[in-house]
Amino acid sequence: MALVRIIGFAAAVVLLGYGVWFEANPDAALSVTYHSYETLPAVMGGRYFFFGAMLIAAIIYADTKVLAVLLAGFGGLGLFDAVLYMSTTPLPHLAVGVLTLAASLYFFQQRKTAC
Repeated sequence: MALVRIIGFAAAVVLLGYGVWFEANPDAALSVTYHSYETLPAVMGGRYFFFGAMLIAAIIYADTKVLAVLLAGFGGLGLFDAVLYMSTTPLPHLAVGVLTLAASLYFFQQRKTAC
């Protein structure tokens, strides 16, 4: 079990690093990760699809801590996107961020199964 945690944390550090890299130098990060601006809509579609699948799995798993952490992550994404779109249309992203963070806080307060 210790090895699984080490591998998991190592993967998390790599993903966090990629996130910083994409913010600092998107062109370099895109080329190294074999993505392109042309495929970003398809990448976003895949991300949203699997976010939905992960949420369904968390609901079926029925652990409020898992659901709360997942929703907190979705809320963070919504707020991050709201900041990115502040000069144009931040409201939809801000609403999603606030609502999912509120749901996350609700589930963090629960001490039993979610469903």
